[in-house]
Amino acid sequence: MNRLQIRPQINPLQNPLFNQSLETLLLDTLNQDNDSDHDSENEELGFVSKTNLAKEESKLEKEVIKMILSGKSEEALKPNSGQAVSIGEHHICVGFHVEKGSEYRVWEWHGHIMLFDDENGYSPEYIYGNYFERMREGVGADWVE
Repeated sequence: MNRLQIRPQINPLQNPLFNQSLETLLLDTLNQDNDSDHDSENEELGFVSKTNLAKEESKLEKEVIKMILSGKSEEALKPNSGQAVSIGEHHICVGFHVEKGSEYRVWEWHGHIMLFDDENGYSPEYIYGNYFERMREGVGADWVE
């Protein structure tokens, strides 16, 4: 059967990315320095707006997750209120739900990131994100929908 496979199977134990938590991956990604040669190559290929969007979306996601994990999300994010909150220069609406019998609270947010480029000026880019917060025993029972 090996001769029918196009790509070799990946052993998850050999790949260090599989051994990290989502939070670690998100925080490490933002802390890495970008190579200037790589950025200039992307500019030549026209990927600047997409990479800027990805960078801004990643920063926003990091901030939202930090607020959730800090335990101060109720006043900072105003979840399930329908009100937009400002995080940096961006505005998002945040909500969460917990399903009966689940050990996770599912956070979801959506909104717009304003990007600027010389040709088009400012343009809003729609974003959506989610995060699965693992809850402790007995926490979140009041929030079950």
